[in-house]
Amino acid sequence: MTAAAEAIAKQVGVGQETVRRWALQAQVDTGSRSGTTSKESKESAEIKKLKAENKQLREDVAILKAATTYVGDRCQVPVSSSRWISPSKTFCRPIWPLSAASSR
Repeated sequence: MTAAAEAIAKQVGVGQETVRRWALQAQVDTGSRSGTTSKESKESAEIKKLKAENKQLREDVAILKAATTYVGDRCQVPVSSSRWISPSKTFCRPIWPLSAASSR
C-alpha cells in the first residue's frame, strides 16, 4: 500500500499520509474495519456544534433575565388614560403614539 499511496499522493498533490488515512477511512466506511464512519463523524461534529450553540444561548438567556430583573425594578412606565407625557419622567420604552406626545 505504501507504493500505491505514494503514487496516488503525487498524482493528487497531497501527502502520502493523507492518502493512507483516506484509505483507512474508506475501509471503516465500508465496514471492513472498525471505527467511526465519516457519517458518524459529521453527525458527532454537528452535535458538538449544536451543544456549544445551546450553551451560549442558555448563557445569553440567563444574562438577559438578570438584566430584565435589574432594569425592571428601576424602570416604570406609568399607565395613564391621558396622552400627555410629562417630560420630567424617564421612560425605558417609548409610549405610543410618539408623534402625538411630541407635538404637545
